[in-house]
Amino acid sequence: AGCIGKIRCLGIPPAYLNWIYAWLLDRRSFIEINETRSRWFNIDKGCPQGSVLSPTLFITYNCDLGSSLANCTSHLFADDLAVIVADQLGIKYSYQCLDLEKRIKIFIDHLEYYSYLTDQPINTNKTQALFTARAIDHPKFDIHFNSGSKEKINWVPEYKYLGYLISSKLDWDKFLKLFGCTSPTLRKTLFLSFVLPIFTWVYPIFPFLSVKQQNEKSFEDRCAAYWERYLYVLADSTDGMLLFEKANLNVLRQSWINKDSSIKCLRKSKRFVSNESVIET
Repeated sequence: AGCIGKIRCLGIPPAYLNWIYAWLLDRRSFIEINETRSRWFNIDKGCPQGSVLSPTLFITYNCDLGSSLANCTSHLFADDLAVIVADQLGIKYSYQCLDLEKRIKIFIDHLEYYSYLTDQPINTNKTQALFTARAIDHPKFDIHFNSGSKEKINWVPEYKYLGYLISSKLDWDKFLKLFGCTSPTLRKTLFLSFVLPIFTWVYPIFPFLSVKQQNEKSFEDRCAAYWERYLYVLADSTDGMLLFEKANLNVLRQSWINKDSSIKCLRKSKRFVSNESVIET
């Protein structure tokens, strides 16, 4: 009744409301394990699994969740909720922790109130908190729900959300190690997600920058200048001489492989495996 009344307030036509009500009413189900089925039993809550209408109805039913939570930024994907709560800037760390504790308390109150109104319990066992800041440790206070349970929300150094590993440093180190930093698809996704929006934002304001700002060297130009100075100094060092000698040996070796020149007492083995020079690549 609560679901039908809520979507009625959203302007759903009565014919669709009657059809959804008949679809949700008097449903039965069974459990099957290793080809063994249980007896049929009635379902009083929830939607039929595997139906296209179930996730659509769930999202429509919780469409006002974001506006019901105060002092935070919420991201809802199906039944997974991620919330970002920011504290004040420009004050001492101890005062920031007190302010953050107050904001989290208000957020928990609003979330539990919404949970009671919609009759949707919160899974406290899967609820975690992540603190990200320049500080090394997390705040020294506990987060509890007001439902009377003694379970608290644990502070974690990282957690997995929608397949992505999010750490307290907000970096991609572990994600790249797990999924491969050489994947073209991954690099393209990271570029489109983080680099391209910056270029898109900078492009329209570039004409408004000063001449000095426009002529300032980019990060790539500064790196190129650094490597030019490094190679110039390397040429006069012992390491540079060894590197130059190694490069010459590679040239002579490649000339021998191509049969352009010969080396006495050296013959090519039948089990020779061709490879590429590290310096040339």
